Amino acid sequence: MQLIVEATHVLAYVVITNRRFTDLYEWGRRTTRLSLAAEIQHRLLPDSFTCETGRFIVAGALEPAADIGGDTFDYTLDRHALHLSLTDAMGHDVQAALVATIVVGALRNARRAGGSLLDQAQDAHQAVADYSDRAHQAFADQSERVRRAIIRHGAQVMATGQLLRVSLDTGQTTFVNAGHVCPLRLRDGQVEEITPLADLPFGVTPNPGHRLQSLDLRQGDRLILFTDGMLEHQGSEAGLSDLIQQTSDWHPRDAVRLITETVLELSNYGLRDDATVLCLDWPAPNSPYTGHC
Repeated sequence: MQLIVEATHVLAYVVITNRRFTDLYEWGRRTTRLSLAAEIQHRLLPDSFTCETGRFIVAGALEPAADIGGDTFDYTLDRHALHLSLTDAMGHDVQAALVATIVVGALRNARRAGGSLLDQAQDAHQAVADYSDRAHQAFADQSERVRRAIIRHGAQVMATGQLLRVSLDTGQTTFVNAGHVCPLRLRDGQVEEITPLADLPFGVTPNPGHRLQSLDLRQGDRLILFTDGMLEHQGSEAGLSDLIQQTSDWHPRDAVRLITETVLELSNYGLRDDATVLCLDWPAPNSPYTGHC
């Protein structure tokens, strides 16, 4: 059994390393051709939806709507911290995918330049606002018939989001909330809503800026970030909370899979908006996961 496990790990490394240089793995994963918006959206997501270390586990899942709704999630590590982001661009189809690209690109660019969470939020906001200004100018230059078509298919440009930085040494967590739905935290078997201060979404002007906030993260906690598409068919956060409690001892990878599959089933496999969830476990030492899908 140990040899099988080791061989599986080696094969996984080979796939992750080589997938950047060939489309073969993508061909194997796909059962149908993606839309252009879906192709753009997939390129914004991490190469792996799960990251497991001795200090934390993070896992994400995204169920796209038929006409892509602009959801993304991202994570990365540096020497001292784990960075997480979850964003939801307004609109659908290629327009939403373009706004999502601008947001994710701005966040990554600021982060890789050594920017703080507030720097990242400001850059994302400015990038979306600049794009919105150009889009509105182009809108004004069109004929009345074209303007009516643009309004019909959505002309607003903004994105909600949450950005987090978790210290690997202490677990101290800071975050920015740009008009996004409140996260949930599982602690000692109980699910509670975290109610941070809500600043304006990226791209909404005038914008007084975003505030850096603290989040209480302790050993044994599970933090759940999600987009509003997760609530569309749940009716309320109560249904989502029940799922989080039901999967409290599951590995985060399995938990997010069940949550998204449940939302997909409730929608009769016809989501009207992307449904995305990002789960962060900050486990206590030697805490096992006992459940599986």
